[in-house]
Amino acid sequence: AFKTEPSVPDDVVGAAAAAPAVQPGKAGGQRHPRDDKICGVCGDKALGFNFDAVSCESCKAFFRRNAVKGVEAFKCPYSGACSIDVSNRRFCKRCRLAKCFDIGMKREYILTEEEKLEKRKKIDQNKASIWDFMTHIRDFGAQFRDFMTQIRDFRAQI
Repeated sequence: AFKTEPSVPDDVVGAAAAAPAVQPGKAGGQRHPRDDKICGVCGDKALGFNFDAVSCESCKAFFRRNAVKGVEAFKCPYSGACSIDVSNRRFCKRCRLAKCFDIGMKREYILTEEEKLEKRKKIDQNKASIWDFMTHIRDFGAQFRDFMTQIRDFRAQI
């Protein structure tokens, strides 16, 4: 009295595996699950690449603070092979940092204080340039309106 599962033909299984699973997205649109990024360190939701690897904001900040020290600076309080996930990522710095390096995070991508200041300066310069450009466009628009008013007045006189 064993219960058997109905068999599914291989071509149906293959077609189902090839078809992308779609879920409702924001504003009623469709999104594909593969667009959802998962942190390679702890499995939390990730927004994108940080230091050349997909990671969440928490692991990005952790890596920035600790990568320069290196894995050797920390001692694993357990066996040295901790499983890192969202709920326990704070418990072992050594294993978490090792996993950061394992997924490809690069310490050379961390900006020095001088590089941070230079980047901030460039951003500020770009903002100023955009502001100057927008001011120029606004002034040009006012001049254009004045010019069109003069043309309309001139036509009215003819």
